[in-house]
Amino acid sequence: MNRIVCRRPLKIGEKWLGGTQVFTCIPVTSTTQADLRRDIRSAAALHPDAIEWRADFYDQADQPDALADTLRAIAPEAGGAAILFTLRAQKEGGAKFIPVPTRIEAIHACCRTGLVAMADFELRGGSADEICSVRDICREAKTRLILSSHYFENTPPEEELRRVLSAEQEAGADICKCAVMPQSFEDVLTLMRATYRARTGDIEGPMITMSMGELGKITRIIGGSFGSDLTFAAGSNASAPGQVPAQTLARLWELLQ
Repeated sequence: MNRIVCRRPLKIGEKWLGGTQVFTCIPVTSTTQADLRRDIRSAAALHPDAIEWRADFYDQADQPDALADTLRAIAPEAGGAAILFTLRAQKEGGAKFIPVPTRIEAIHACCRTGLVAMADFELRGGSADEICSVRDICREAKTRLILSSHYFENTPPEEELRRVLSAEQEAGADICKCAVMPQSFEDVLTLMRATYRARTGDIEGPMITMSMGELGKITRIIGGSFGSDLTFAAGSNASAPGQVPAQTLARLWELLQ
């Protein structure tokens, strides 16, 4: 797939995020360690570039030390895939409410294991000081920080989307992320225009954008051509509406070569 590469790609493991190839990431939403092992093993068999552990679904999501111990136990199942650790805030799509200090402590505990290649925290997930704390934790652990923003009800105007992505970059994100919900195909075009213009103008490092749901599904397939550097694909379960099964996505990209 022809695509616009970013000006400052990042090395994630042995691969470059923001380079000529779009990353595929498979989310895992298991609630128990036994299911987590199984589902990560199943995801790894599809050879993604990354596996996202959506730890907010886990039955010990509010226990930072337990999360770190679980991470140590499950990491070998990921094979060569980079691990993205996400403890999503409930107000931005998380499975349950977890106080911000606990979420930050969990990021700290898991990053200290040396097993987390990328960690996600919401731009609106805490105060400016709390975002700085997460940024410092990630830098100390050599973990790449994704600052994300989610709009589950609508698609903001293009100028607002670009402003949000720029705000994430200015707050210290290594990777900027924005997900929106379209109400029309015009909304899908808005997301794609914002992605293209952010990539060619505002955002220097890797960027992840998507339009969710059935209307927005196309952005998960061809978003890389407009400047998005990673797409989330469904393994055994989807973590957000509109995710394309990983095997289907791989076949579609093959056809687009």
